[in-house]
Amino acid sequence: MAVLLMSVSAVGGVTMSACVREVSAELHPVVITFWRQFLGTLLLLPWLTWHGSEFFGTRRFGMHAVRSLISVGSMMCSFMSVSLIPLAQHTAISFLSPVFATLFAILFLAEKPRASRLAALGLGFAGMMTVVRPGPDFVGAGVLYTIAAALIWGAGLTVIRSLGRTESAFATTLWSSVLMSVFALPPALWLWSWPSASGWLWLAAIAGLGSLGQLALSQALVMAEAGAVAPTDFIKLVWAGILGYLAFGQVPDLWTWIGGAVIVSAGMILVLGERPLGRLRREKRG
Repeated sequence: MAVLLMSVSAVGGVTMSACVREVSAELHPVVITFWRQFLGTLLLLPWLTWHGSEFFGTRRFGMHAVRSLISVGSMMCSFMSVSLIPLAQHTAISFLSPVFATLFAILFLAEKPRASRLAALGLGFAGMMTVVRPGPDFVGAGVLYTIAAALIWGAGLTVIRSLGRTESAFATTLWSSVLMSVFALPPALWLWSWPSASGWLWLAAIAGLGSLGQLALSQALVMAEAGAVAPTDFIKLVWAGILGYLAFGQVPDLWTWIGGAVIVSAGMILVLGERPLGRLRREKRG
């Protein structure tokens, strides 16, 4: 079941990005970010009514706020990216988030630079260079936005891991939707424009797919260890290639596939390398 939920999250996330690219022709990605969160919050209200207001109860409001602020920055950069570069290229580079998270842990949390972590960092960087292939003009804005989104999201992964120890998947998703709507509104107002009739449909699809993917991911990580479900995330790259071709006529080149596979391999090294450490920590606590 956890693998199925992870697959739903992967396919939903890439499909949401395709919808963002479509509606970005009429709305600025920053405005799309606000509507994705605001409408996503409305979609979650029936669950709140069904289960009761206890989902709002939390002793970790500050952590939810930090997580939401990080997520807003990452999402805005990500939405800017998918409006500018091919879907498969964006998806391949976005796999760098856990690699960046490992780098932050080594630099700022004094975690040991073990062999698996150093190997993952090296592979992640090599994979990114393979996808980007910087030339004399270096890289375009779309690639830089994607790298920034992965970098910011990498910083947020540790916050999410911490919240998962005490908060339910639904509570985390609900607080995130509410607070991200608040944080996204001021910059959205600066660039504001109202969507067309078809634009509303695209925004509703973005909100629905985003909320579904977030819930599925959170629940998958509750039901199984990350190492058991992480390989499923590779579906993102395959689906991005298929959807990019069918919807926008984008044909990923060979280097995008190779670089994406290298980056995914770096993530897998991290996941598999951390599993023995996680078991050791649990045994010490026990």
